[in-house]
Amino acid sequence: MPSSAAAAPTRTAVLSLLRSLLRASRAFADYNIREYAIRRSLDGFRLNAAVSDPAEIEKLFQEGRAQLEVVRRQGLVYELYAPKVGSALPAMVHIRVDFIALALLSKNFSSAEEFDVLFFSQFPSILARIIQLI
Repeated sequence: MPSSAAAAPTRTAVLSLLRSLLRASRAFADYNIREYAIRRSLDGFRLNAAVSDPAEIEKLFQEGRAQLEVVRRQGLVYELYAPKVGSALPAMVHIRVDFIALALLSKNFSSAEEFDVLFFSQFPSILARIIQLI
C-alpha cells in the first residue's frame, strides 16, 4: 500500500511516461484510433501540467501508467483482430484521375459541374472497378 508521503515522480519519469504513451499509440495501424490515442495522451498531460501537489502528481502518474497498459493491451488486440482489408480510397483516387484524364482528352468541359455530372453518372461502373481492385 503506498504511503501518504510518497515522493512525486521526477520530471524525467513523467516525460518518459508521455513518450511511452505516444510510442504505444503510434503502434495502431488504424489512423483514427492512432490519432485519437496520441491526441488523448497529449491532452491529458497538457491538462495536468500545472498540478504542483506531490500527492496529486503521484496519483496522476499512476493513472497514466494504467492508461499505458490499456493502450498496449488494445494495440495487441487490434493487431490480432483488425480487418485485413485495404482502403478503397487509393483505388478511388486512381480511378478518378484516370477518368479526369480520359474526360479531358475527349471533351472540354465548361464547368466543374458538367464534369461532376459525367463522373457521377459513371459512378456505378467505377465502384465495380474499385471492388475488383480490392
